[in-house]
Amino acid sequence: MSLFDNLEVLMVRHDITQDTLADIAGVSPSAITQWKQGAQPKVNYIKNIADHYGITMDDLTSDTFGLASQKGRRITAVPSYTYATVVGRIAAGEEREAIEQSDEKYWIPPDILEEYPNVFYVVASGDSMNQIVQDGTYVAIAPIKNPETELTENDVAAVIVNGDDATLKHVKFAPEGVFLKPDSTNDRHRVRFLASDDPDAPYFKVLGKMVCAVIPWQRRR
Repeated sequence: MSLFDNLEVLMVRHDITQDTLADIAGVSPSAITQWKQGAQPKVNYIKNIADHYGITMDDLTSDTFGLASQKGRRITAVPSYTYATVVGRIAAGEEREAIEQSDEKYWIPPDILEEYPNVFYVVASGDSMNQIVQDGTYVAIAPIKNPETELTENDVAAVIVNGDDATLKHVKFAPEGVFLKPDSTNDRHRVRFLASDDPDAPYFKVLGKMVCAVIPWQRRR
């Protein structure tokens, strides 16, 4: 009995294709074909699948207790359509326009979707937050109603500046205004201050806070 025997049972029970399994694992579809032919995947890819469906590593890797064995325990169905919309690229450097791409979706951990049903992805661009997220990372943003009370200085927020410029930053609210702080190895990125008493200060709005980040499979290989 092979690893792929267990994966085939999983795919049948959840009615998913190999392409969907690849998305969940964080690999290319061709990698799944290689697994079927006997190649051994990295442990973290199998863990991604196990975490997604709320099962154990043994369910997928064990000959005796795997899903393909009669001794394998039943699994609780988790929807395979746990995806979030990707809303363009967002600067993790200089502010830039975020362009909506409503036709694109990407897998998101089901527990995140359950806790934050309105979550959406932005794609980090730049290096001003590279100590937390790298360029090209899919950053899951949960909308919030009261940024001043719901955000801490350690949170990463997606914000709009000037009405159409979007960026990722730490946000600190103070009586005198708002501080937008980078978190970068590049020292050219500086704290930006928007004074509350400045009539010419740019429009500012918090879109939401980062609740997780996912590196798409193209960048994991």
